[in-house]
This record gives sequence, C-alpha cells and structure tokens, in this order.
Amino acid sequence: MATAILYISDIHRQHRSLHDLPPADIIIHSGDVSEGKGAEVSDFIEWFGKLNYKHKIFVGGNHDRCLDGKNAEGIQSFLPDNMYYPCDSGVEIEGVRFWGIPYFISYELRAEKHQRSLSAKSARATTCSDTSTTPMA
Repeated sequence: MATAILYISDIHRQHRSLHDLPPADIIIHSGDVSEGKGAEVSDFIEWFGKLNYKHKIFVGGNHDRCLDGKNAEGIQSFLPDNMYYPCDSGVEIEGVRFWGIPYFISYELRAEKHQRSLSAKSARATTCSDTSTTPMA
C-alpha cells in the first residue's frame, strides 16, 4: 500500500491560516515556519501537533534562526511521539527513510566539504530527502 505524503514549506507564521489541508499519512514542512523567534516556532509546533496526520516532520529554514545551533535531540524531546525534527539526520517512517538538512545562515559559513559530506551521506541512506537548501552534488 502506498504512503501518501503532503509537503508544505515557507509558511512564515501563517500556519493558522491554513485550512482544509489534503489527507495524507505523513506531512512534511521544509523550512521557514517562523521569522526567527522561538515563540513563533513554539506556536507552529503546537499547531502542527494538532493536525490530523499520522506522522509529522519539520526541518528548519533560514528564517528559523532560533533553531540554529540548538541540540536537535533536545528539540526532539519536546515534540509529540509522532513528530520529528531531523537536523542533519534521518528518520524511518513506514519503511520510508527521510533525511532532514536545514538551511541556516551559519551553514554557509561552514566548509562546503561538510555540506557535501552530509548530502552524500543522506543520499546513501535515504528514500526521501527533506531540505530547506539546495542539495549539493
């Protein structure tokens, strides 16, 4: 049986204006849930958690700068069991492997080699890559 995936991104604090989203097994939000404030991300997480989807994934984007440098495992510990924040890491859901690569400005300051390494690692271990940045070859 096929797994239905709904993909959204770049809602920039407008999540509460989204209504009648189509049905799916998994919803993915790829970057820019906020304009950089922690309270905005917290509000998104509260809203996202209440959506009627079996599994939820979100990845940080360049506007979600309050997440930059934060411990991904620490963030994950505050999320509901069916919500995932893969940050340069992956998660397997219903036999599909997802890899999350956020786009933070600090990433641009890192060596390109690091980004290429992450992209190569995710390509080998992933069925579906969720990134808020352009994948690098």
